[in-house]
Amino acid sequence: MNPLLPLFLEETQELIDLAAGDLVALEQGKAVPACLDSVFRHFHTLKGGAALFDFAPMTGLMHAAEDVLDAARRGTAIDTRALVDVLLRCLDDVRSWLPEVAAAEALPQGAEAQAERSRMMLRALLERTAGTAPVRPPAETGEQDGSLLRALLAEQSALVASGQAAAAAVRVAVNACRSAGLAGAAGRIAAAAGDASALQAAIAAALEPEAASAPVRMLRVAPERVEHMIALAGEAVIARNALQYAIGEAEREAPGIVSLQPLKAQAAALDRLVRDWHEAAVRLRMIPLADIFARVPRLVRDVARQLGREVQVRMDGETLEADRDVLENLFEPLQHLVRNAIDHGVEDFSARQAAGKPATATLQLRARRAGETLVIDVEDDGRGLDLDALRARVVERGLMTRDAAASLTDEAAAALVFLPGLSTAAKVSTLSGRGVGMDAVRSAVEAAGGQVCIASRRGLGTCVSLALPMQVSMTRIMVVEAAGAKLGVPLDAIRSMARVPRDRIRALPGAATGAAGAAFALDDRVLPLVNLTVALGRAAARAGRDALVLVVDAEAGAAGLEVEKFGGRADVILRPLTGVLAGMPVYLGSALLGDGSVLLVLDVQALLRV
Repeated sequence: MNPLLPLFLEETQELIDLAAGDLVALEQGKAVPACLDSVFRHFHTLKGGAALFDFAPMTGLMHAAEDVLDAARRGTAIDTRALVDVLLRCLDDVRSWLPEVAAAEALPQGAEAQAERSRMMLRALLERTAGTAPVRPPAETGEQDGSLLRALLAEQSALVASGQAAAAAVRVAVNACRSAGLAGAAGRIAAAAGDASALQAAIAAALEPEAASAPVRMLRVAPERVEHMIALAGEAVIARNALQYAIGEAEREAPGIVSLQPLKAQAAALDRLVRDWHEAAVRLRMIPLADIFARVPRLVRDVARQLGREVQVRMDGETLEADRDVLENLFEPLQHLVRNAIDHGVEDFSARQAAGKPATATLQLRARRAGETLVIDVEDDGRGLDLDALRARVVERGLMTRDAAASLTDEAAAALVFLPGLSTAAKVSTLSGRGVGMDAVRSAVEAAGGQVCIASRRGLGTCVSLALPMQVSMTRIMVVEAAGAKLGVPLDAIRSMARVPRDRIRALPGAATGAAGAAFALDDRVLPLVNLTVALGRAAARAGRDALVLVVDAEAGAAGLEVEKFGGRADVILRPLTGVLAGMPVYLGSALLGDGSVLLVLDVQALLRV
């Protein structure tokens, strides 16, 4: 295999996604000149990569696209929507060729005919110059500056003694004419016109705002090397934990032994080193959400046009970073959510008009960080879920009795959409309606160690929230005992520890056993109290004189978590649960302790909701 092929495939995919995002923005009239310039550069780079591998159909197609884009940049009147349609088709052509390129290092049979069809559409665009207003108005400030500088250079180059130096200076300037502030440098360039070296220096000075920031050096590393480094860092964490455990055992056997003090000091230094090493290794896998979010506007555009609806997409938080594996597995769930939102959530024009809503629906994609968790909301302003229809559907399928379905809270009724095969769609479309999309979303998110929830208001819209781990990170926990086992509680969820006399605890009449069945007084406050052993489905241990309570953060404030025993603290690598434990929402994951035992780490928020 050509060693450059993996790089070509990766960069081509990235360029296709970037160009598609810019084209959607262009269609929406956002920063038209900048979008045109950006799209032109992406197609030019795609052409260069194709030429490197002698992929003639791809090279010719990209060249034809460049011709149309260049005409649009010069102000030729071309129908914007038609331009975007054809260029997106060109990108789809290239994308469809990549699997065959990866397998055989050659374009598939029929690529030339496919490229020729798209080239004919591009030529037709150039022949139809009587479209809408020009894609790029000729009076744009940036273009005025560029034209001014080009004319100035042409005039001054005749005065330069050395034609060769002048030509070099002109090439530098022409390549830099994308900057809008060049007119301000015209005076300096004119003053230097009599001297070739001075002219060239003046032109380079015009680039100072861009040259001031040195280019970021990128190093491409094979994924398996990164994985190996992270695995080694993980093993170092386990070895560090084992060392600390051994030191603790030695201290218990021979309390106060002086010879352990230097070893403890070195273990503390190793602790810091291993923590920094693991954090640095894990960050190698972090990529921005923009890599995934950039593909959403194209998806929204295509689905909305297929359904004949007007939908705008708003995105926030795309600069956040998360683990590569988490994000690479995220687009498919997002794809399901976007399709469902537009197909089932967003009303058609007449329904939105009757409801007093704007004709253009809004789909919001928001990302935020909550501790070490990445939360992504997909929210539409459509009709919302028909909760009565969901209750009726589970009764029809024999999943619940009518009384049980009627007693469901709205939150629980909305969560029914995640059941396999359950759909309230009146008809099955090519996009959705078979009841498999939302179930697939939940399965994919849980497989990545995350959770999904949904909230909906009738007539106002629906919001689906995905909570995913940001990275395979080192988590600081406190070890406790409950239900006959050791368990981990993340330290960032703990406010304090307390011994609460039993006479300050009051049972709450009618409370469910797994929920907050009691309350206690602490610092002039009354807080709900959850017995961890009972919440995990075991019989409560024999009560002592005092209750050992962790005061933890809850969604509604603070709450108490009664445990049987407090333990020590540890730094562990949290790993997603697999097998039968994978579907249990009260656990964040598992960790390996220094003595070789496996510890389950609690999700405090999920536990308090049980």
